[in-house]
Amino acid sequence: MTLIRYLSAATVLMFATTANAAVITLDSIDNGWVTSDNIHSTINLNIITGDYTGGTNSFFRFDVSPLSGRTVSAVDVTFRANGRYGGDGSTTIDFFDASNSNPPTHVDLESGNQYGSAIYAGTFDSAMDLFTVSFNSFAFSDVVTSGLFTFGATLGAGETGFIWNRSSVTDPGAASITVIYGDSQAVSEPSTIALFGLGLPGLGFALGRRQS
Repeated sequence: MTLIRYLSAATVLMFATTANAAVITLDSIDNGWVTSDNIHSTINLNIITGDYTGGTNSFFRFDVSPLSGRTVSAVDVTFRANGRYGGDGSTTIDFFDASNSNPPTHVDLESGNQYGSAIYAGTFDSAMDLFTVSFNSFAFSDVVTSGLFTFGATLGAGETGFIWNRSSVTDPGAASITVIYGDSQAVSEPSTIALFGLGLPGLGFALGRRQS
C-alpha cells in the first residue's frame, strides 16, 4: 500500500503544472495632452484631461517589452500626485485603448476599447492626490501584444472640470502601471508520461503476485 501511495503522488506530480506569479511596475515613458482640434506639443509633457481650452484629452505611453508573451491577470494604473484638480466635487475620467495611434488624435483618446473609469473627488484648485485605477481584461491582452502600451484619458459623459498633472522631458512619468503576470510550465515531457504508462501493467502484475 505504501508503494501505491507513492505511485499516486508521483502520478499527480507528473501531470501537474506550476504557475509562477510575478509583479512588475513600469513608469510612463511619454505622456501629454491633445486638444479637440488636435493641437499637441511634443515638448510639453504635462497632462490635462477635461474641459480646458475647449476639451482636452491626455495620453500615457509605456514600454511594456518585458511583458511580451506573458499571461496577465491584473493591470493597475497609478497617477502621481503632482498637479491640480480643476473640478468641484467629483469628476469621472474614462480610459481607452490608444496603442494603435502615434501620435494619438483627440478622438483616439476617447474611443475604442474602454479599459475602465475612475471618479476623482476634490475641491476646486486643490492639489492632486495619488490615485489608482484597475483596468479590465481588454488591457490584459493589449499590454502583452506589442512593445508599447498607450491609453487615453477623457472626461466621462456630461462631466465638467479638469485634471492637470505636471511632467517634463527629464521626468516624464506622470503615471505608472503595475502588472501581475504568470507563466505555466509543464513538469514532465510527453515521452516520459508514455513510458510511465507502459510500466503500469508490469507493476500491477508484480503487486498481484506479491499479495497472492
